Parts: sequence; structure tokens; C-alpha cells
Amino acid sequence: MQKNYFSKALKLEEYVIDEVREHPNEVHIHCRPRSRGMWFDGRYSRRITEEKVRRISHMMLENKQVVLVVTQRRFAFKGTKRWEKLPDIKKYKQTTNTFRLHTLRELQGDNYSGSGHKRQKSGMFPMKLLDELEIQLE
Repeated sequence: MQKNYFSKALKLEEYVIDEVREHPNEVHIHCRPRSRGMWFDGRYSRRITEEKVRRISHMMLENKQVVLVVTQRRFAFKGTKRWEKLPDIKKYKQTTNTFRLHTLRELQGDNYSGSGHKRQKSGMFPMKLLDELEIQLE
């Protein structure tokens, strides 16, 4: 029951939380997607051929960075293999949508380099977010 409230507070309803580890500057949340299989091209597969672990920045909590340690699975289909899509995470990004949204909100009261430094990212990270937002609006 407590994990359910914890996952809602951290906006991780789509994931199963396996373990939480606290470090001096970070909190690592080991999780995996809730789905047991994957649909592709009208077929469903539960056969896993490969797994990889991704570390993804999720949010800031009491001046500590919350990092998701997500196990991403590769499912086998006839003639092909496909990686599952992770909810709230873009394919080649190392941050979640929640992390990006909080960074943009923090820019209201801070400068670029200060916001990036607090989130253990480069000072250019908030500027890149603004550029991505500008491209999407066009």
C-alpha cells in the first residue's frame, strides 16, 4: 500500500517500484514498466530476449535528485525484435518530461546556470529545453 502512495507522489503510476536507495546527493528508484508484454504489428509477445538498465533523471526532492533506474526490455516477434517504449521518457533522452517541466518552472525565479547547477546538469540544459519548446510551438 505504501508503494502505491509513493508512486503517485513521484508520478510513477506506470511503473512497478522494486527498490529505493538513498545516496548523499541522489535517490535511486529501481523500477520497471507495469506491462508484461508488448503489442507490435497486431501481434503480442511476452518473450524477452534482452534487458538493459537506463538511468534517467526524474525530479528534485529535498535538494536531492531522484534518478530512475529503469529496466527496459526487448521483446521478440517473428522476424524482428523491438524495445518497449517507456512511459514519460523519450527514446534518446536522459530526463523525463517531469524533470523538464520542473526545470522550466524553476527558470521563473532563477537564471540558466543556477537552474542547471541545482539539477546537476549543464548551464545550457535549460536553454536547450526552451529551444525544444520553441520548435514544438512552430
